[in-house]
Amino acid sequence: MDVWIVLVMQLTSNISILKSAYLGKTGAIVGSGPSIINLIHDSFLGVDVVITIDYAIARIRMLNLSMPIYTMWKDHGPLKGTPDGVCNPCPGQPPCTNRCIKLSPQSPEIYVVHVHESEHCNEQYSPRYIFDNNQFGHHWGKPSVVPSIEIMRLFGVVDLKMMGFDSITSGSKQTCRDGLTAISLLDGCAYPAHALIIKDLLSRCTFKSVEFIK
Repeated sequence: MDVWIVLVMQLTSNISILKSAYLGKTGAIVGSGPSIINLIHDSFLGVDVVITIDYAIARIRMLNLSMPIYTMWKDHGPLKGTPDGVCNPCPGQPPCTNRCIKLSPQSPEIYVVHVHESEHCNEQYSPRYIFDNNQFGHHWGKPSVVPSIEIMRLFGVVDLKMMGFDSITSGSKQTCRDGLTAISLLDGCAYPAHALIIKDLLSRCTFKSVEFIK
């Protein structure tokens, strides 16, 4: 294992220590599809734990939910100097790139980052956990929803709700980054391909139930 990975793992616990932390419970994974604009507090009745992917946390913060919220970032976020906002560079050693996460975690959110891409971002925040796609048997480049599903399996969740995955529920190529506004993505949008990945992975999982919320 590379020295830089070892050093990071000494600072932050691997998500694996939370195995069976929500055994038998209901979980929700929230993606960034435009349907999240319609989510309200009651959308999460009966949900015990939530994982938000990237910018989905912006909407969830508006709802004042009481259950544990894991804000998960696999990729860094916008490039430095792009017009969509000021971006502070990630501190630390290579291979940290010139990108960083735009929405930093806020207490009491639980911060989850991918060791190969985001390991130096907000490294002083607590609670903070790292994960590696490889520990779940997946290539590091698999999209964020893949480890989100695997983490729910690790937690011991039996009933899973999938919110904001409009590429599956409506074929949409839009996203939502501020919790309020839908924006269209480029023609090269990877969401349709991600939909196939999601369906394939879920077909091989053993959740008692999986529900896609439109």
